[in-house]
Amino acid sequence: AGTPNILGAITLGSAVHILDSIGMDLILEKDINLVNYAMNQMLINKDIYIYGDNDTSICPRAGTISFNIKGMDHGLVAAILNDYYNIAVRNECFCAHPYVEKMLHDSHAKEIDSLECQDNNLLWTVEPWMGMIRASFGLYTKKEDIEFLISSLQEISNDKEKFKKEYSV
Repeated sequence: AGTPNILGAITLGSAVHILDSIGMDLILEKDINLVNYAMNQMLINKDIYIYGDNDTSICPRAGTISFNIKGMDHGLVAAILNDYYNIAVRNECFCAHPYVEKMLHDSHAKEIDSLECQDNNLLWTVEPWMGMIRASFGLYTKKEDIEFLISSLQEISNDKEKFKKEYSV
């Protein structure tokens, strides 16, 4: 019942046409190159922790990198990237609570006393530090965008206390 989403169908058709015109193999190649470049640059900074396997030949990634900066809350880093550098990222659990919970537990097992998730009651207990930052790349992303992200993360990492003082909890 109701009006069909005609505009959505037309838009989807246009998007598929554009993607076909570019070529999905070319899009995938660009995506893999950007992700590999970004991860390699992020791994240089010892304060950046990347979640998941860093070898995309073993574990391919789909245009995203989830990470944290050691000693900083994920929400704070996301806010700093937005407010100071005009870089939009997602943070916390990305609508994937069980998966993120597992990744966080694997990397922070000593710090976690208990995590609680009850799907039936929609109850999630997540400590403030329990989350990630996710940078996502798209067709429009250029190497210069990655370089700006990396330099921004480096500045944040180098001046953690200055940035922490700028925000209140």
